[in-house]
Amino acid sequence: MSDIQRNATAQGGSSGCGCDPADLVPDLTGTRSVPPFVATGVRMLSFPVTASFAKLGALCDRYLNNPDPGAPDWRPLTSMIYVQVLQYDRLVSESYAQFGFIRQNELIFQIPIISPFKTTEPKLGFFSPYLVVDNPMSLTVGREVFGFAKTFGNFQVSNSDISVSNWLTPTQDADATLAEHPLLRQPAFTRSPAFLTQEPEVTWPLGPVKRLFRQEDGRGMDVDDEEPPFELDEVAWRHLFDSTATPIIFTEVAVETLKQIDSTTVLAPAPEQAAYQARISAISQTTALAGAGMVAAGPLTIHRYDPLDMIDSFGMPTVFGKVPVWHPYWIDLDFRIADTKLLTCHC
Repeated sequence: MSDIQRNATAQGGSSGCGCDPADLVPDLTGTRSVPPFVATGVRMLSFPVTASFAKLGALCDRYLNNPDPGAPDWRPLTSMIYVQVLQYDRLVSESYAQFGFIRQNELIFQIPIISPFKTTEPKLGFFSPYLVVDNPMSLTVGREVFGFAKTFGNFQVSNSDISVSNWLTPTQDADATLAEHPLLRQPAFTRSPAFLTQEPEVTWPLGPVKRLFRQEDGRGMDVDDEEPPFELDEVAWRHLFDSTATPIIFTEVAVETLKQIDSTTVLAPAPEQAAYQARISAISQTTALAGAGMVAAGPLTIHRYDPLDMIDSFGMPTVFGKVPVWHPYWIDLDFRIADTKLLTCHC
């Protein structure tokens, strides 16, 4: 495995990571699906839940910082994550729209992140270490293009009930069989009438974010911190996270992920190594807002399995075995995933 190859864009260039590209061998289907991707008629339900700040920091280190030493140090912005269920009416590759579009449902566990951390001009982004989709094209493209950790599942979504199942082996056992198992349930929710029907000029301003940091000592977040080292700026805090006044809507935000291929070659046969590893960045742009409002909902049921324990991975607190939600909201929107970049890679 070679040293990390830096993206020349960081030094003002426009080329990729420095590895020699190979000619693409077309597959037999003839279909192509590459960014930019355009999603229209998207209905999103967002359930903010609290998590362990230390465990979120460990996830950022494991998937973003450690594989890419010397790059911007991504950190969780807060000890809050967003469990989101999205229904896509239309999702299409902008460059290959002639091949048609897909519809899908998607479950995302979103971590708000920030970098560079110790500056007063923070860059905001999202990191999603786990996603479930019910469309095989989305599953394949998400993994191959971005490296999203997508798995296949089934969704039952109505106007008041959500059930998501996932294909997995429930135990780490040689006799365990890959099968469909329940993953998430929201048994009763109600969308309030829309009170936001046009895109606001500023949706998550950097001003309040800056005020949250301790400017006097420039202290950064440490992975062992139990809570973010924020000043208690209640106005900024409520505007950013509480969602009591408005849902959080992003006009533009970075999406960061780690793309990798397991090593199965004679040169590097160790299963804990990767034959290819890269950090990918893209921009999610909200292009239209049809409406947004709050949601009345009870706690989430998130099932736990030996190989897949979301509650433990994120450090979500539970009450009687269920995960409390804080000011859930809904958004109907269109968005675009663009400006996809290969930042660094091992190859």
